[in-house]
Amino acid sequence: MQLSNRIAELRASDYTSSFRMMVASPIVLHRIELLLLQHTIEEISKEFPFFASREFLDRARNQDVSSIEACGNASLWACVNAAIALSMHAKIINSCFQQLSLSIWAYFKNAYATFPELILYGNDLKIVQALVFMALFVQSSADARTTSLLLSTALRLLQTLNLTLIRIGDGGERSAVESDYERRTLWTAFILDAELSLCCGLSPVLSAGDIRIDLPYEGSHVGHNEASSARNESHEIYGRIFRWRAELALICLVVRTRLYLRDVFSMPDNELLSTIVALD
Repeated sequence: MQLSNRIAELRASDYTSSFRMMVASPIVLHRIELLLLQHTIEEISKEFPFFASREFLDRARNQDVSSIEACGNASLWACVNAAIALSMHAKIINSCFQQLSLSIWAYFKNAYATFPELILYGNDLKIVQALVFMALFVQSSADARTTSLLLSTALRLLQTLNLTLIRIGDGGERSAVESDYERRTLWTAFILDAELSLCCGLSPVLSAGDIRIDLPYEGSHVGHNEASSARNESHEIYGRIFRWRAELALICLVVRTRLYLRDVFSMPDNELLSTIVALD
């Protein structure tokens, strides 16, 4: 009877109502903010081509991201706020850091406030992209704990949202563009997680053997077929570098698994030398 009464109380209360997100500050993108955002987005998309940068910037210029209602979903709202915070943090000069740090963190709090909503109600690739954007910002602040939380959540969501490692890139009902962004988002999160594991001694979320999809394409990024030949060549270079970083992340994880786990320290010298030769 007590349990029944408690359930009735909860149903009548706000606990079971729809999630209401607290927003720290509104977004009003003036010319200088748009320039900072454009430069940062272009730089990020060259290094980690996991999102449609042109579509992202067009929505920002048209003020379609001024509020979560204008964005239409929490994922885009989180992406935009994290990207603005990242652009301000990356471009700011040391003498102005103290003056603008509150504004920078207000934008990031806007993004991070969506975390419960993304996990509870999100069901598409944009959730993972939002988490990766937030991880890129936190990574720049040397916060390994929050970076690890965001990256591990992103990689797990890629599996639990039915964007599984086996399913990515198998064709299915998705277009080639969607499949390519899924693949690039996975590799971006994997690269960042591998680098974090190497620097901080953390266990990676995925091992090298868990990756069952092809490495990123070396060709130009998706969505740039209409670009000039010079621009296409530039994208091919960045695409090649992105693939090399993915290969390097796989190598680092194999080395870590076979040389730096606790069991390895009790390995006989001859086995350890054999392992080093094999890795080499």
